[in-house]
Amino acid sequence: MTISSLQSGYQLLDTARQMSHQAARDINEVSLSSNGARSQAESEDALAFNRVEPTNESSKVNMLAANQSEAQNQNNAPTHDPLIALAQAERYNQIGTKIIERSNEQVGTLIDLHV
Repeated sequence: MTISSLQSGYQLLDTARQMSHQAARDINEVSLSSNGARSQAESEDALAFNRVEPTNESSKVNMLAANQSEAQNQNNAPTHDPLIALAQAERYNQIGTKIIERSNEQVGTLIDLHV
């Protein structure tokens, strides 16, 4: 039973394709969720005139700190994981292509030797 390196190369190319599709979906989800958070923040700002102001200074400071931390949490979406997966898919694609090229070169060399 022979095991061709072409099978391994094609398998790596397929894995890279699946990984890149998943990373693209994840990036799209992150961008959509961050756009939703922005629109929600904009709608909250539009209703800022309805807020009741606290009476003492310490509660004002606490309220501002809480609002800022919520805004930072919404803006810090995990975008690096899909980008890392996309870079890994690119590398798998390159490796799979190299394996297929080397396999084709070996077959060409074997044909040249037998002719």
